[in-house]
Amino acid sequence: MNRTFHIILGIAIVVVHSYVLAHLTELIPVFGPHHGVLYSADAESGQDIFKMLPFIAAGFFLFADYLSAHGSPISQLTGKPLFGRGVWYLFGYGVLLVSMGLYLLFSSV
Repeated sequence: MNRTFHIILGIAIVVVHSYVLAHLTELIPVFGPHHGVLYSADAESGQDIFKMLPFIAAGFFLFADYLSAHGSPISQLTGKPLFGRGVWYLFGYGVLLVSMGLYLLFSSV
């Protein structure tokens, strides 16, 4: 149940954020080319990180098993991964909260 919920949550995040990116200038006008100073074609502008954070959170939710097996430090004593699925879910929630905070910050400008 827990794993299924997080997989559905990850898929929902990908779908919703893809819609947001498709209509970004309508939802957050400061990202449009004619509306504000936040529009920039430079790679260093920070927009790419704002746009990718929800996808990173979805990756934590969708691939928690893989990350716990291959992306986690290994205990020298037992040889097992130190971070289980729950830690990767927690990282996903943290990244999702940061991305939602940035979205709310920029949408009110």
